[in-house]
Amino acid sequence: MDIDDELADSEIWNYAKLHDLAILTKDPDFSNRIVAANLPPRIIHLQIGNMRLREFKQFIDTHWISIEEKLINHKLVIVVRDRIEVVE
Repeated sequence: MDIDDELADSEIWNYAKLHDLAILTKDPDFSNRIVAANLPPRIIHLQIGNMRLREFKQFIDTHWISIEEKLINHKLVIVVRDRIEVVE
């Protein structure tokens, strides 16, 4: 589901938490915030730099199953071009 790109980070955070959603973002603010939060929404933090849309789609298609599996048991999944890291 796409949401308004004018929403504040806290509004996105609360919406995701309320609806049991994960936040997919390139914004480090969410990763920083999750460390201190109790019962936060899950975060997928992309640290993959800029990509053309076709390259991004191929990257996500290749790694999505692994990302989803890690998201089940971890509150933060950090996706880098050559690896996927997790935070408990």
